[in-house]
Parts: sequence; structure tokens; C-alpha cells
Amino acid sequence: MRNDVFYKTPFVLFLVLVLGSSAILAFDYLGDYVEKASAFISSVITFLVISELLARSKGMSLFSREKIKIIAFLYVFWLLFEQGYPLYIYRDQTLPEGYLFTMYLQLAFNAFVAKVLIND
Repeated sequence: MRNDVFYKTPFVLFLVLVLGSSAILAFDYLGDYVEKASAFISSVITFLVISELLARSKGMSLFSREKIKIIAFLYVFWLLFEQGYPLYIYRDQTLPEGYLFTMYLQLAFNAFVAKVLIND
């Protein structure tokens, strides 16, 4: 029989990889502290979504229905915050060409992924 360490070690490694890579991504992000924190949170949410999608492809689920709904909502909402915050703080500057198109494309994709997470 396997001991608790056998089951805890992969989870700890998962946390180290997710939080570590998210922190590195956020640290390298150019912007103020709100934008850096937003990049960190966005990366963590994306890791959770990818993990759940991979589990679903194997016929399993990692999270309860309620947690999946929360993750799916955050996946869409956080994109709006992450893209909307710079629109607000840099409102006196002109938008880069294609910024809104890219944002709407990301929003459509995130909404589709959220729908898949909730409906499966």
C-alpha cells in the first residue's frame, strides 16, 4: 500500500510548477503591480482550466461541479479584467491596432472553453 507521501508529492510538485511559472510570468510582465498580479492570477486560472480539460479528455473530472462553474466564470471574467484594466489606465493613449479584435477573439474562445467546462 502506498503511503501519504506518494500521493502528496505530485500535488506539491504541481503547486510548485503552477505557482512558480505563474510568478515568473507575472514578474516579467511589463506594467504596474495590478497588471502583474492580474497576469499571475490569469496564469493560475489557465493552468486549472488546462488541467480540467485534460482530465475531461480522459473521462474524469478533477473538481466538483460548483468549483468548475467558478473556474469557468473566472476564466471569462478575468480576461475582461485583464484586458479592461489597461484600457482604463491608459485611456488617454491610442489603442494599438487590432487590440479590440484580439480581445474579442480571446473572449469568444474563453467563453467557448467555459461552456465546454460547464456543459460536459
